[in-house]
Amino acid sequence: MNEKPLLFIAEDDADDQLLLLSAFEELQLNYMPQFVENGEQLWQKLLTILENGNRLPGLIMIDLNMPLLGGRELLQKLKKNQNLAHIPVLIITTSSAPGEVKKAYADGAAAFITKPASFDGLLNMVKLIHDFYFKLVILSEN
Repeated sequence: MNEKPLLFIAEDDADDQLLLLSAFEELQLNYMPQFVENGEQLWQKLLTILENGNRLPGLIMIDLNMPLLGGRELLQKLKKNQNLAHIPVLIITTSSAPGEVKKAYADGAAAFITKPASFDGLLNMVKLIHDFYFKLVILSEN
């Protein structure tokens, strides 16, 4: 992949956004994620991209509990849309309830990750996601 990868993150907590951004900066990755504050903003952003023929993200990370359109509903909408269903969606949340995990995978999540409690844990998570999805895996382009 010659272009910098596109990564969209739907996260309503400003502190979590800042910590994730800090992790990307500290790891000196050659790209930065694009944040939205809720599932509705991400859904509208993706529809605009489709309408304009712009490049879609290679990966989407979403929190489960967000206002307007929560992560559960957003995941279902993404996987039902034939133009977006191919994009891997990672659930990044504080929950680790077995029912939530099972439902997320049944709805098409590529991974379910519990948010790390420490910044070092967050750095490790971001590095592992980067290495797996942007170095090892071949992501679909639009």
